[in-house]
Amino acid sequence: MRENKKDELFARTFTLLLTNNSGDLTLEEVEKATGFTRGAIFYYAKNKFDFFRQVIISEVLEKQDIHRKVNYTEGMTLKEFIQAYLNGVVSTKAYYMDSVSSSLPDNPTHAYLLLILQIKRYYPDLGELYYTIMQDEIALWKKVLTDAAAHGEIASRQDLDTVAATFQSLFYGYAFHASIGKEFDPAALEAQMMGYYKSL
Repeated sequence: MRENKKDELFARTFTLLLTNNSGDLTLEEVEKATGFTRGAIFYYAKNKFDFFRQVIISEVLEKQDIHRKVNYTEGMTLKEFIQAYLNGVVSTKAYYMDSVSSSLPDNPTHAYLLLILQIKRYYPDLGELYYTIMQDEIALWKKVLTDAAAHGEIASRQDLDTVAATFQSLFYGYAFHASIGKEFDPAALEAQMMGYYKSL
């Protein structure tokens, strides 16, 4: 059950954004699909652009913010962080599936990545914000890796910038692969990340 009407409205609109080109989506379609009136929509936003922008911030950017997505605690090992990262991926995926229920196309990962590409096109400032979120994630990976090297968990000769980028690329690369093939399987991502971890 959603905490409030805003959550419900945003989640239902997020489903529409996943299943339509966001540039073509109208408020009439939002009203019909969500059951919310134009007045209710404008209670949360000043216009259509602002409304869709707020939905994207809430349902995409905030959910992908590493500090919200991963339950990081100071001093955790790299192995513990990988598991926390994977747990964050699983819980985020579960949230999306709960939000959009049966309205999704056959491959939700494909729909989600298409929406991310549309963000850059229709909301350039949000594209920049998404990039900043990705850079924040790299910085946290590097912090954890630095601690891991200092404590002998991984070899200190590693180029930590490259290793941090590789861990992030494992996630995004697997997500892309899943978007054009089978559905996203967290266990497969875990196998890749733990395999890479063991090589360090």
